[in-house]
Amino acid sequence: MTAPKVEPVQILVVACFGGFTASCGNKVLATWPTPLEAWREATAGLSLVAATILDAVFRPDAPAVVWARACNRLGKRTLDPAPLRSVTDEDVEEARYAAAERDADDPRPKVLLESGQLPRAVYDTLSALAEHAEVYRRIGVAELFEPVASRRPWQNVDSPPVLHVMSVPSTVLTVRAGLACRFVRATKKGDEADTDLAPKLAAVIAAEGARSDHLHVLTGVLEAPSLRPDGSIIRAKGYDAATGYYLAHEFELKGLKDNPTHNDAMAAYQKLRGLFSGDRDGKKGFAWKTGDKDAIVPVAHLLSALARPAIQPPKGCIPIFAYSASGKGAGKGTAVDIVFVIATGKPAAAMSWSSDEEENDKRIGGVAYDAPTMISIDNVPEDVPFGHSRLDAALTLDECAFRILGKTGNPVLPWPTILCVTGNNLSTIGDICRRMLICYQCPDSEDPSAIPQNMRVIPNIVEHALEHREEYLVAALTILRHFCVSGRKDMGCEMGTFTKWAKLVGNAIALAGGGNIMDYLATQDTTSEAPTKAAIRELARCLAKMTENGGVTAAYILDELYDATYMEKRRKNSDMAPDIHKDPFRQAIETLCPFKGPPTNDPHFRLRFAKTLSRIRGQWHGGLQIDQENNPLTGKAYDVPRWTARKKAT
Repeated sequence: MTAPKVEPVQILVVACFGGFTASCGNKVLATWPTPLEAWREATAGLSLVAATILDAVFRPDAPAVVWARACNRLGKRTLDPAPLRSVTDEDVEEARYAAAERDADDPRPKVLLESGQLPRAVYDTLSALAEHAEVYRRIGVAELFEPVASRRPWQNVDSPPVLHVMSVPSTVLTVRAGLACRFVRATKKGDEADTDLAPKLAAVIAAEGARSDHLHVLTGVLEAPSLRPDGSIIRAKGYDAATGYYLAHEFELKGLKDNPTHNDAMAAYQKLRGLFSGDRDGKKGFAWKTGDKDAIVPVAHLLSALARPAIQPPKGCIPIFAYSASGKGAGKGTAVDIVFVIATGKPAAAMSWSSDEEENDKRIGGVAYDAPTMISIDNVPEDVPFGHSRLDAALTLDECAFRILGKTGNPVLPWPTILCVTGNNLSTIGDICRRMLICYQCPDSEDPSAIPQNMRVIPNIVEHALEHREEYLVAALTILRHFCVSGRKDMGCEMGTFTKWAKLVGNAIALAGGGNIMDYLATQDTTSEAPTKAAIRELARCLAKMTENGGVTAAYILDELYDATYMEKRRKNSDMAPDIHKDPFRQAIETLCPFKGPPTNDPHFRLRFAKTLSRIRGQWHGGLQIDQENNPLTGKAYDVPRWTARKKAT
């Protein structure tokens, strides 16, 4: 008796290590073991083969099986067909019915992979991805992206996961495309059979998707309900076509009125201001320099995060928010964490700031590429002025060219991220102060961080903000909504490049009784001057006196100030008579370029001092500018730089 003749797609034989399995559709008909030697002989050493007895059309009905096109190889081998004798006409009909039912229930659009039809297959796949998968393109980046949610170990199961934007390589795109559409190919019989997307074709789809208009543009991600340009609120999870932003979670926002009154807005501002309040009822709060009104800066920081989608190009720019303090433990990081947990559901994501401009350039480019909702530049060192030409451009342009580590060229990218910076006695360089709103904290205790939680106005304030997050979100959105529904009254807030931001956030705060945020625009305020500024001014004064008869090298300066006798006494902590001329010079140098270990005038210290002079070259302090002297014979700088401090021309 011979096996019944059926369609090739109906009877499948799966060969794997240790045996064969015959199946009809999803029904296993028979299994039988195969000795190791027979296995090797039958499969020519292949580790896993799946095939039909005849010319099969492969269907990936079993996810655990890797299907291989080896039907002819197995069909020509001595394989006993006896186990297939149990296949009946009823089995065949059942398999056909199951296949037809599966195809009818499959909601995925069908994409035909046929020779000569590559463009159609690519665009059909992109259309399916746009409709059925969360795969997006971004301006200026030749890659596809998707929002990926992950929950941190410290988060409980009720906490919303953290959202990131991650690139989608072609290998992952094969999976995303397979979920979004059904790939088929034509068989020799003239019908269609399921197939998988080849990695090479996936790479073509990814490259085309990053350049075409088939996929939505992802501007950024949101982790809290946010304002649209028309004043409505983005509440629904997913992609918002009106703004290009993706909201991570669904929010109920109980208590948020469609038309909040002026009293509602004022009460909402006082609620947020109370979160950042100073000392009250004998308990410690934030030690703002000029009182509770300084809380306007963190409130503006929070409102800016929730209004980001509403501030669209052209010139949809947002300033940087700075938190400075007179010493450690004042509460700069705590204020930033409060803003972050309300706006993003997690404490601040931070990056460091270096004295190396090239390194900072890479970090800025990395932020532009990743496009996080918010990021904090944490604890800028006192001896490193904050500022960078690339950052100046990013904050004031809708799109900017960035240097991305590991990428060729300088891609032009938007800057959707809300940026803040913290530091003790924060000092700035360049034009960053014109792009910065700053608040100061001046605690009256030596170690404010040691104050017990039960002695604070709000104990464990960051955890409190996270627990009552939705209440504070409603308060912030009430301020913004009231401004929008009340006619967007002009309260006189203007800020140059940031006028759109000032007209929305600044005016909304002013209308709610918060005052004028423009009063906190960073300036060269000598009352809050960082020690580095005083040190540079003193260095310039002493250098001007030393170089009255011509410039000197960095090595000469150190040799004059740190001779062998002085260094020996310094190392032994011997008593030394004060030197009113050299001591201020030494103190200024050691503030800007502190010793690493015991005082020593070695080559490493000399090199660091020379780099310090190069870094502050061209700055004006106390009417003096530190600069290099040119050779009068050549008109160019000396090979070994000679330093001087010149007076400002009158």
